[in-house]
Amino acid sequence: MNKKQRQCAEREVERQANQLALNASLLLAAEAGDTNSLAKILNAGADVNTSDELPPEWTALHWASWSGHADMVLGLLWSDASPLVTDSNGRTPLHLASWRGQTRAAEKLLAAGARTDTEDTTGLTPLSYAVSCKHLNVANILVEAELPPAEEHERKRTSLHRATAAGMPKAVS
Repeated sequence: MNKKQRQCAEREVERQANQLALNASLLLAAEAGDTNSLAKILNAGADVNTSDELPPEWTALHWASWSGHADMVLGLLWSDASPLVTDSNGRTPLHLASWRGQTRAAEKLLAAGARTDTEDTTGLTPLSYAVSCKHLNVANILVEAELPPAEEHERKRTSLHRATAAGMPKAVS
């Protein structure tokens, strides 16, 4: 390798290291809800749809949804983060918001086109998560979003059946 090729390779390694650092900063800012840093990190070149390298491979939108940072969710969506992205378990950011009872985050995701009928690798939908964790507010907004019935699961019961069985009549009315 001659001197010019070596310099070119070194610049590429440095560029890749900078990209990894920016992407890691974005993921950390999303988890922390640091909306003040969002534009700076994205303007510096972070990939809004980057994910963790280790399973479950969450994106910034997954982290913000899990953590309930609705303003960060909105900022990421405005920056072209995909509300349809799935992690290595097939979960979308809406699955995570539903699991944690993050009503405002779920509302932002739904408004941006998140699908309520997406199943994870175990066949569960966002409503399944909301119902099993007894998050009535999230279950209600999912139902109000004209949720199509979930596929039947191992017990041949839909998510709406589970909502009724869990004593959540508002989720099915």
